[in-house]
Amino acid sequence: MVCTPPFYIKSNSCHNCCRCLRDCVVNAIKYENGGASILLNRCIDCGVCYEVCPADAVIIDSHIPTARRVIKHNDVIVASLSPLWVSEFPGIEPSRMVEALKLLGFTYVSETTLGADKLFEEVGKRMAETAGLYISSVCPVVNSLINKYHHSLIDNLLPLDTPSIVHAKMIKQWYGNKAKVITIGSCVAAKREVCDFPELIDAALTFKELKEWMAVEGIRFDFIPGNPSYQFEPTSAKRLTEYVIAGEVMTRDKLKKHGLSDVQIIEASGIDRVKKMLSFLEKERTIDKPFYFELFACEEGCIQGVGAIDKSTYLEKRSSLLQYADYNKTKGTYPKYPHVLISKKFESENVSFPLSNQDIVEVLRKISEDLAQEPVNCGGCGFASCRDFAIALIGGNVREQQCIWHQKQILQDEFSAILQQIPFGVFIVNKYMRIEEANKNFAVLAGAEAEMVYDTNPGMHAVDITRFITFDGLSAMMQENGEDFLEKEIQVNGKMLKLTLFTIQNRKLVCGFVRNLFLQDVRNDEIVARARVVINDNLETVQKIAYLLGESASRTEAILNSILESQIDSDEQ
Repeated sequence: MVCTPPFYIKSNSCHNCCRCLRDCVVNAIKYENGGASILLNRCIDCGVCYEVCPADAVIIDSHIPTARRVIKHNDVIVASLSPLWVSEFPGIEPSRMVEALKLLGFTYVSETTLGADKLFEEVGKRMAETAGLYISSVCPVVNSLINKYHHSLIDNLLPLDTPSIVHAKMIKQWYGNKAKVITIGSCVAAKREVCDFPELIDAALTFKELKEWMAVEGIRFDFIPGNPSYQFEPTSAKRLTEYVIAGEVMTRDKLKKHGLSDVQIIEASGIDRVKKMLSFLEKERTIDKPFYFELFACEEGCIQGVGAIDKSTYLEKRSSLLQYADYNKTKGTYPKYPHVLISKKFESENVSFPLSNQDIVEVLRKISEDLAQEPVNCGGCGFASCRDFAIALIGGNVREQQCIWHQKQILQDEFSAILQQIPFGVFIVNKYMRIEEANKNFAVLAGAEAEMVYDTNPGMHAVDITRFITFDGLSAMMQENGEDFLEKEIQVNGKMLKLTLFTIQNRKLVCGFVRNLFLQDVRNDEIVARARVVINDNLETVQKIAYLLGESASRTEAILNSILESQIDSDEQ
């Protein structure tokens, strides 16, 4: 099959909200050409971007078409089914589940747990050889995270395949190398294994995809009464069915038979917690006591995987899976497993490039001299620090405009520059009557004290405006009584000022324009404005009187308009 990444982003659906960029734990999101895209060399397939995207622009690559082609063109097709099917399809007996899959075209249905059981036998043997710090290799996302970002811990990662890979190797032994294997589970990262091990796995379906496929084919459990002849092959799993739940994989009892009674078992699930744990382990490399770290990228383990049908019923799912595990333990003995090689060599993947501190400082200086001197680390860009943002900028993963702090500073400077060009006083105050922004003309109109304040604090930020102008409760009335626009004439320091107020940001702020009525151009503007008000207010009455007085009323209106026009002409001259 053509190797495609588990996730991709539909550019025409992306809203450029940067949510995926902010939440991606390995900074594997790039913004270009008006949308986001995933950097495949950095991505670890955790699915965080898929879960946080509010626009549903992150898509899981469907393997349904591939599975159909495999079934159509091959004779032996085996489903490797995760034990989580019990919790994803509650109340369905094993025989009905097997029959449903065979109706889709599978020749055999086998439980991935068989591979997990053989794998963990090997885990015990490896840990018994040498005491030390071991990290489970069950989760492909954790494996990728270590390979790409925690190179110093690769030697601590157990060099063993994942359960699905081990099971696929066992299937090839049971049914021949020509048998095709399709895995079914909640792990979307399993789709990456199709690319890494094309000779073993042909497609990887999530439970969401399986449910969708069954619906399209019209396969409903209501129409499958159950037949005891449909069974898991070559046998049902009787141990370790609960390996997909965090904290249930490895226990002290399981290690005692390998002489490992003193091993400390530590569990961590959830990608954020796993990252912190790995960072901690990198600092504690000198530990010589036996430790086993069971790490899952998904919260609570595979049971909360990205490909699960419903993630809201965790306790019910856990309960049903543990009951199924207890039931299987009573069902007889195991056959002898085939011999398969399950060792794997993990190699570091270099996804970064060396940068000096001076390189990073120079990039920050190009954005803003302030950032180079003292990074703000506001997190608005999606990165934990300005340094991380600079590294991503050098790598071409982000644009300079994604520095929200810098963009805010630019807009603030542009706004302040515009205010200074306005020929009359302008101010913006908050509900506490503190100035958010004011121009120089406002300070001049407000008096000598205001000018002194402006000289020491350009913009007069956080200054109480009532020190210079008495509002007589106008702003309070606007906020409390729902008024959005008010005009008033006030007297300040012997000046008659025209004050215009209006609210912005849902009445959180009040903007004011202040003009000196003693200035000629302002007086002329006022004459024109008031003449228009008089004409408009009285025009209807004038028109009614016209019926009684005839042309004399019309001439009166014309005279008023001519006065108004002559005033405007004189202003323009």
